[in-house]
Amino acid sequence: MGFAHGIGAGPEIDVADAFGAKVEVTPGSGRTLAIVIGHQDPRPLVSGAGGHVVISIDDLTVVALLEVTAVLGLRHDPGIRVAGPVNVNEDRFERFAALAGLGT
Repeated sequence: MGFAHGIGAGPEIDVADAFGAKVEVTPGSGRTLAIVIGHQDPRPLVSGAGGHVVISIDDLTVVALLEVTAVLGLRHDPGIRVAGPVNVNEDRFERFAALAGLGT
């Protein structure tokens, strides 16, 4: 039985279980953009995790460049409410940038 069975892992795990397959999920490595929302200013926590704030949205919300493992670690920090990856659709962003006159 797969380790994630029964916790809402999805039909892929159920199929793997049916065939006796072992499914392992490991976080990827490398850097990613992440949104980090704190119960307090998250910038010192992002910096302490080796990250770099790219955009400060407000006093409690930033978009930062972080190692994937650092994002996972921030999720468990009591000063952080939310930490998760941000996906950017490059085509849509380029259209937005052109309309906004950002000159990408």
